Amino acid sequence: MAITSRPASDTADLLAAGRLQSEAWLAVGPLVATTPGDLEWWYAQGHPAGLADLLRLWFDDDELVGWSWRSGLDELDWNVAPSHRASGVTDEVLAWAVGSASEPLKTWAAEYEPRRVRALERHGFRRTDERLTQWLRLLDDGRAIPTPDVPAGYSLRAVEGDDDVAARVEVHRQAFAPSRLTEEKYRRLMTLPHYRPEHDLVVVAPDGSFAAFTLAWWDPVGRVGELEPVGTHPHHRRLGLARATNLTAVQRLADLGARWVQVYSETANAAAESLYASAGFEVLAHHARYVRAAGG
Repeated sequence: MAITSRPASDTADLLAAGRLQSEAWLAVGPLVATTPGDLEWWYAQGHPAGLADLLRLWFDDDELVGWSWRSGLDELDWNVAPSHRASGVTDEVLAWAVGSASEPLKTWAAEYEPRRVRALERHGFRRTDERLTQWLRLLDDGRAIPTPDVPAGYSLRAVEGDDDVAARVEVHRQAFAPSRLTEEKYRRLMTLPHYRPEHDLVVVAPDGSFAAFTLAWWDPVGRVGELEPVGTHPHHRRLGLARATNLTAVQRLADLGARWVQVYSETANAAAESLYASAGFEVLAHHARYVRAAGG
């Protein structure tokens, strides 16, 4: 086995990394942390950085067997094909990441990834108290998806192109303040292969502004959908708006043939945890934050 790597260069490389995720869902789903939509959302968030600054591809001879993602100087994510998880690819990825890090390095590992945890510990990462909940909605279990409703004066629709970008970015920035999302980042997002405007759902408030949103991602190969991100403007919370966009998104993914839909929340965020439970999601796993101090 000869493990090599190189920076990504174009959208074809982004799609190749996404295909590894699709194949992982086919092989070991639902015990998979990310979908192709995650990579595209991260790429949009990384604007103006190019793919070469964010995504690296890992090969066993000529076979693509993994990818790694660096957001800024300190955030790492990676995936290795199930066929190579017992090999040395993960150690190669971590050695590269640690060797190129000038800041404390942060990443995540799920309860169902003991091999990943052991590799992190070998490379000097330590577990913290920060947690994410990975929620899963199984769509072939016979349960009906409730029909969503919104309060009088509100309406639910999909994003309608460039004219909606400013309002779409503004509601995200309000929901996740302080947020670094910009119109330029969102326009990059809208050019990516797995983005579909009909899956970019918003609730319109009585004054015409956007009050809540859910962006759904559909992977037809892995037959998995993901909701990322989901949010509500602070002035419109506790009205069931995000639940309505979530249920609409889940129904649209079900209509396309999705087997699973996943979404994440901060485990400490009780409102988000309650939201996904109310929309029929169940806890699949928790992910722990691991941190490695700069210089080890």
